[in-house]
Amino acid sequence: MKKLFLVLLIVTVMVSLGFTQQKVYNFESLIINGYTIATDEGAAAVNVPGFKNAYSVALDPDGKIWTGSYYSRVDEFTKEYPDLILKIVEKDTGTGPYQDTTEYYIKPIFTWDPATQTADTISFLNLPDGSIDTLTAGHRGMGTDPDGNIIASFANGAVYKINYQTHDVIAKYETGGSNGRPGVDAEGYVYQMDGVFATRIDILDPDDWSSPFNQITGISAGVTRCMEVSPDGQNVYVCSQSGGIHHYYSADGVYGTYALVDTILASVQIDDTTEVPFATNLAQWSPDGLLLVASYDDVNFRAIYALDPDQDYRIVSLEREPAATSIPNMQFWNNTDLQDTTSGNYPKPQYLRCVRDAAFDATTGSLYLAEFYGYGVKKFDLNPNGINGIAPGQDKKEVAGTFTLYRNYPNPFNPTTTIPFELRKSADVVLRVYDVRGSLVGTYINKRLEAGRHEFKFNGSNLASGQYYFKLTVDHAVATGKMMLVK
Repeated sequence: MKKLFLVLLIVTVMVSLGFTQQKVYNFESLIINGYTIATDEGAAAVNVPGFKNAYSVALDPDGKIWTGSYYSRVDEFTKEYPDLILKIVEKDTGTGPYQDTTEYYIKPIFTWDPATQTADTISFLNLPDGSIDTLTAGHRGMGTDPDGNIIASFANGAVYKINYQTHDVIAKYETGGSNGRPGVDAEGYVYQMDGVFATRIDILDPDDWSSPFNQITGISAGVTRCMEVSPDGQNVYVCSQSGGIHHYYSADGVYGTYALVDTILASVQIDDTTEVPFATNLAQWSPDGLLLVASYDDVNFRAIYALDPDQDYRIVSLEREPAATSIPNMQFWNNTDLQDTTSGNYPKPQYLRCVRDAAFDATTGSLYLAEFYGYGVKKFDLNPNGINGIAPGQDKKEVAGTFTLYRNYPNPFNPTTTIPFELRKSADVVLRVYDVRGSLVGTYINKRLEAGRHEFKFNGSNLASGQYYFKLTVDHAVATGKMMLVK
């Protein structure tokens, strides 16, 4: 089978209990938005009308983001988005002329092109036998096979393998259930649960979907909206909202007989005295072989954890946690206090509430998250400088004994943003800004400053929209940050 994607190989990650390589993801943008109150821009920010509760996201070899929602944002009375309503007209049957109209509320697949910042709509799928399926069921997750084709699962039990270039269906399978997010291994075998209360997993041969190649039976994990599989196909992970990830293993070889061997992260200890179940919504491999798992925002710990299979699925710290907690995890924005809201009194786009699907861009390091209660797809960029995406004043880059550089705010900005930093002692300070090509935009501070907190207001009114970097040099120590100008 031709491989267009790099296979995700599980690699040994060198970590310890206290230290690890920093890997921090910064919020970049809400690339797909279907709800007016999800940002401060209101209706102007809705770029995919009809998109409601994001459930699926995948990245194809051309760099396009595929996504779909569980519901369509359609007003039954005003027909606010008529392009999401299919009207089928039947005419004369021989007894006289008449018209009969049936309305279907479509849940399309959207393909987002970052180059043009536009989305194409796929409302109908051409099947191999020449028939057409209308996408009226809610989305239940996506995957990508080794050839780059999209595996799309739906609430009516349908699973499709879709050619990412022609958008034609290569194969279709029906589970008879409401499905959940599928898994795909390195050889292209697809693993599909038979419903959100899964009792089995059907394993589909990449070249023959007429019947299951193999099955995993006896699944009993309660509400199960997602799953994942190891690249070699020997380990299968079933997410449970009652707590943890049910781990099935085939001891007699790949695609053999699978048995439940463990429940991973059944609960987490959020402080010295409190332990709570981990209600799992997502399991997804990162390019470096860590298993990312996600929960809801209404628990008082951060939303995404990274598990290392080489350390018995121990939670590993991809970046250092603030001093307020010792729980190591993926340090995304989360909104447990719900204090930072849009003008519509809705959590800011930077926040994560309920991640149902994820896709990595192995080339750029970007991460795309389908946010069910965020009403869109959110892009997070890997920041090699380790400057994370938490709230101003908490997010910081410290150089011991010298200074602290805080994250600029607001970010994204138009046209001004504030860059705060704090000096432990008086020092020679230089602040420079660069564009994405590394060209110097300007030197904005170049003088000796006294100890204490300082803030510089950067004005980008004469610059083009895009990503910029700022570098703060204090005596001979350096820290950097990233900011996005959006006009």
